[in-house]
Amino acid sequence: MKRHFQRTNSLTWCVRLLTCLLLSVFLVACSKKEEKSVGQLAPLKGGIKQGGVFRTNAVSDISSLDPARMAKLSEVLVGHQVYDLLVNLNDSTLEFEPMLGKSWEISDDGLTYTFHLRGDVYFHDDSCFPDGKGRKLTAADIKYSLTRSVDARVQSLGSEFFTTCVLGAEAYYDATIEAIKAKSEPSVKEVAGYLAPN
Repeated sequence: MKRHFQRTNSLTWCVRLLTCLLLSVFLVACSKKEEKSVGQLAPLKGGIKQGGVFRTNAVSDISSLDPARMAKLSEVLVGHQVYDLLVNLNDSTLEFEPMLGKSWEISDDGLTYTFHLRGDVYFHDDSCFPDGKGRKLTAADIKYSLTRSVDARVQSLGSEFFTTCVLGAEAYYDATIEAIKAKSEPSVKEVAGYLAPN
C-alpha cells in the first residue's frame, strides 16, 4: 500500500511539475517582444527610403545573393526581388516580356538572339564605381554576367545549363548585345529568362 501511495504521489508531482513547465513556456511565448531599431532610414528624392531590414519567410538559409551562385529556392525568391532579367516570363500569359532588354530579334535559323537594352537602367551608387557614382548598364555588363556564369572558378550551379545550351555572348556596342547562340533547338528564349534571378 505504501508503495502504491509513493507511486501516486510521485506521479502527481511529475504532472504538477510538467504543468508548471508548460505553463511557463506558454507565458514566455505569449509575451510581447520589443523590436530593436536597426537604424534610421535615409530619405531619398521622391519620398523613397533606403536602408532598413528586409524580412521574408524562407524554407532554408540564404547562403548567397550572388546570381551565379544562387541554388536554393529561398535564394532565388530573394533574387527575384533584387535583380532584373533581360526578359521576364509572364505567369499568366506564358509570354516573354521586356525587362532589361527592351526588344530583341531572333535570327532566321533561331540560334542567335540580339537584345536591345533599355537606356534608362543604372547601377546604384556604390564604392565599386569611380567616385562612388553608379553608371548606365551596358552590353558588356550582360556579357560579363553570362560569361561569369560559365566560369569554372565561380562554381556556378547553372554553368552546366549554359555550357550545354549557349555558345557565347558578344557585346556589340553599349545598347545591344548578341547574347545567345544555341547549340540545338530547345527554346533558347528560356535561357534569357534564366540569366540571373530578377
